[in-house]
Amino acid sequence: MAASIEQRKEAEIKRNRAWQLHLNGAPQFAIAAELEITQARVSQFIKQSAKAHPINQLTLEERMAVSEERWN
Repeated sequence: MAASIEQRKEAEIKRNRAWQLHLNGAPQFAIAAELEITQARVSQFIKQSAKAHPINQLTLEERMAVSEERWN
């Protein structure tokens, strides 16, 4: 059975919050506790968000250029 629109919205909100917390250095167990989900689900959310992150759409050369630019 397909998830309802409300369930999908709630999952997207939690996915975005989990990603923000992850980027700020929060451990997965703390993210799971805050969002009231399992650590496994947190891991899935982080993996999905990381895959969709714009930096992962760049070639290796482009990522290296971005990294070098940050050092300058």
